[in-house]
Amino acid sequence: MAVGDYGRMITLQDAAAVAADGIVVSIGGLTSVVVQITGTYTGMQVNFEASVDGALTWAAVALLPIGSTTPGTLVATPAAGATGLYRLQDARGLTHIRARVSGSGTGAVTVTAYSVPWQAQR
Repeated sequence: MAVGDYGRMITLQDAAAVAADGIVVSIGGLTSVVVQITGTYTGMQVNFEASVDGALTWAAVALLPIGSTTPGTLVATPAAGATGLYRLQDARGLTHIRARVSGSGTGAVTVTAYSVPWQAQR
């Protein structure tokens, strides 16, 4: 992803059935990133991680689940064990993201990301 890639989807994990780091995506110049987790799986977790140094080191970053059956109960999380949409509220200053899968279980998980460039939010 890069500036100008508004609306572009990129696959970070493609039907991962075992623990894996996944695809590293450049997000320099983006305001926000929306991540979608799909699949039928148990025992696996998607860990949201970001880098500020060109993907040399990684740190957990909390994403906010989008939507809820109980308004006001949304809490940002650095990891997700459930399918759904999650949003990195502020990507400014970050150079890269990844969705690392951990754990062992059954089934497979797919993670895609949607870019939101600087000019899309004011």
